[in-house]
Amino acid sequence: MHKLDFHITSVISQRLKQLDELRDSIIDILPIDAQNIKMWPVLSKGKLTLFTDDIMLATQVRYQQKNICTHLNSAYKLNIRAVNTKLIPPTIASQPVKDQSPPLDKSTSNTLSIIANEIEDSELKQILKNIGN
Repeated sequence: MHKLDFHITSVISQRLKQLDELRDSIIDILPIDAQNIKMWPVLSKGKLTLFTDDIMLATQVRYQQKNICTHLNSAYKLNIRAVNTKLIPPTIASQPVKDQSPPLDKSTSNTLSIIANEIEDSELKQILKNIGN
């Protein structure tokens, strides 16, 4: 069982290394800055699909797809007939949401402070007082 696991792991790492080399080769062709490029190539049935979240990179790939096919076919002995790009929406960094709750009217605020005074739990009491203010 250990040999099978080792074989599968080595095949997967070899394939990932090949995809990294393919990615680097594509980046070398394109006239863009190579820093922080997020691009994932998928090669299937003579088609190369590049997934990216960078609009400029996707546009460059569309314009250079003939050059990419020619270069990769000659360099890696592949038979790529088409290059497709798929734009992945960039991940949205979560930003803290400001609480925009409407102001409480005076009667509601008084009711919350009366309830807070009756509660023994100090944390809950403080929370209710903060809501009421």
